[in-house]
Amino acid sequence: MLDTFETFLLGTASVIDTVLLAVLLERVNRPQVAVWLIGLIFSAWLTHVASFVHSLLEASGGRLATGIDQVSMGAMATGLILMPLFMVHAASRLNHTGAIAWPKFDWRYGILYLPTVTLPWIFQLLHQSESREFLEAVRIVITPYMIGFFIANTVSVLLFVRVRKRIEAPGAEEFFTQTAMAITVMSFFVLFFVVWGRGARWEPALQLLVQLSPLLTISVFVWFAFRRRLVRLVTERTLVYGAMLSLVLLIHQLFVRPWNQQFEESSQFDIVWVEAGLFAFLIFVWKPLRQRVKEGLRYLIGNNVFRVRNAMRRISLELARRPSSDRVVELRSWMEQTLRTELEVAFVHVWLMDDPSEEVNQLFGEVPTEVRQQSLEFLHRHLSANDCTSIDRTTEYDFCVVQSLDHLGVMTAFPLRFESIDGMVLLGSRDRGDCLSEEQVSSLGLLFDQFAATLHSRLQEKRRLQAERRVMQQEKLSVLGLMAGSLAHEIRNPLSSIRTITSVMREEMGAQSVHARDVEIIMEEIDRLTETTQRLLDFSKPANIEEPRVAPDRVIARLMHILVQFAKQYSVEVTTDLKCDGILIDATDASFSEILFNILRNGIEAAREVPSGKVMVRSRKHEGEVWIEIVDNGKGIAPEVQDSLFQPFVTAKLDGTGLGLFVAAERVREIRGSIACASNPVTGAGDEQRLDPEHSLQGTKFTIRIPISQDVPGVAMRGER
Repeated sequence: MLDTFETFLLGTASVIDTVLLAVLLERVNRPQVAVWLIGLIFSAWLTHVASFVHSLLEASGGRLATGIDQVSMGAMATGLILMPLFMVHAASRLNHTGAIAWPKFDWRYGILYLPTVTLPWIFQLLHQSESREFLEAVRIVITPYMIGFFIANTVSVLLFVRVRKRIEAPGAEEFFTQTAMAITVMSFFVLFFVVWGRGARWEPALQLLVQLSPLLTISVFVWFAFRRRLVRLVTERTLVYGAMLSLVLLIHQLFVRPWNQQFEESSQFDIVWVEAGLFAFLIFVWKPLRQRVKEGLRYLIGNNVFRVRNAMRRISLELARRPSSDRVVELRSWMEQTLRTELEVAFVHVWLMDDPSEEVNQLFGEVPTEVRQQSLEFLHRHLSANDCTSIDRTTEYDFCVVQSLDHLGVMTAFPLRFESIDGMVLLGSRDRGDCLSEEQVSSLGLLFDQFAATLHSRLQEKRRLQAERRVMQQEKLSVLGLMAGSLAHEIRNPLSSIRTITSVMREEMGAQSVHARDVEIIMEEIDRLTETTQRLLDFSKPANIEEPRVAPDRVIARLMHILVQFAKQYSVEVTTDLKCDGILIDATDASFSEILFNILRNGIEAAREVPSGKVMVRSRKHEGEVWIEIVDNGKGIAPEVQDSLFQPFVTAKLDGTGLGLFVAAERVREIRGSIACASNPVTGAGDEQRLDPEHSLQGTKFTIRIPISQDVPGVAMRGER
């Protein structure tokens, strides 16, 4: 029973040393941990792990077990020799340079490690010894080792007592006092065992006490570091994993080992291989155990959790402080660059639905466009349908998801959802090749939730500013309309006087006068100006829908006689397809003609820029409305212009004023209709522009929808000449 208890305690000590060594080697702790401290913990870890393995294999037979046992005894001897040397190194460094983790290199400290030259001789003794007992195998070196051990410990205690008041740090005096006491107690245990314990009845128990005595010094350090927060210790994980491992070891020693010994004696086969295979199989098939092992490995060998957590907190604060004037594209760019630096990944891309970004082409330019789009849309659907918080390449088992991630070179994908925001954040592989831990993934998920809310706020702010600008523009136009109406009224009266005087002059000069033609031209220009001012006055008045109705097909046919000559100048073919004969709409001839004239002229001017320019006008009846379509095969209208095409002063032409389509849209609204535009702009010099029989659009199409007039008797019909 004592052997089982010994193995259990040594295994527990090995777990404690392993976790403590891993914590000290963490990147976040490394800058403030001295080399001698790492060496001291490493030597204790080596001693306890080797003692633990030796206790497991000491009674085992077979060549493999014997070989492993000899290696473990060699590691035990190495740890026992290094431990007092690192202790003297620590005390000397503290005495000379104080509590500086990484002082300037001094080669003289290497002299302290001269006793390690005896290790090859000790290894040879262990190899040649016929005894499997460690102390028996190294009996010849025990006396010189004990002398050196007591000298090193005495020097260390004296130096620790000396520096306890010289180092000005909170709790330093208490720490060095307790450390000196722990070294003294450990030395006393070793002395008592060597002098009185050898061959005594209590030798096994005293030997175990000596083996565990380094834990006294380690416990002092752990307690002090935990209280003062000198290093970041994950005590919860340490206790849980240590307890689980200790329980497994205890069960193994009490129930499995006796059966193993019987099996090995009868078969001469090392059962340790069966146990290792069984443990690997359990990890593979049992998901909870596999997740715990994966989490532990990620935590120990991955980039530390604390640095990423602090980085996420810093980015979150910076995001909250970003000015509200930041545009969405600026916010996305800042987030991508910041995360790429902090997470050390190949790339970070914020992908939003219905918001194409040029960066997609740059990041995934080598991926075919169709494959890239399908992969992005599939990942987005998978995140939305399954309500996933993230997708990680290393933990995903869906083949289609893994394939989509591989196509894009994405390691982790996060959803980006809040109100009007719908998209993803895509992370490339990490520079170090490791993966994000579960805690890091959770921190990133919270950050992206905040980022989505911030993007939504920016979009809402942008829409509010646009609405305010539109209101201000409408107010300006309203004032401009009043000024224009007043100006037209003031101009019309002088024009009437000028025309009257010109008429009198023409009658007095007679038709034979040499200036008769000049006077005729003056009168024509006066009439044109008068008509223009009258149209300006009419535009400022609200529409009167009670005026006589008009037949759209007849107005179109009449305008064709006028515009066909204009189209021939640019070699543009104008055709019609009219199917609304006998149908009336509530509109005046002048307003409806103005609508069609503006749009048809724009179509002819667009078609003249391409070979074989064509413009087609179609009319048809559809569910109580007249649909009039004006289609051209020009170069089309850019997408950024289409959204605001019917706003004032917006034009796609170099010499345009931006008022023609605005006036046309206003006239359509006055007669209770609607107008829409669809355009397919040219994307390359080789794009073919055509109007096929199926009316597929290769250019621009304006669609005007006007309600059909109710048949009211006694109302005259306009639009005929």
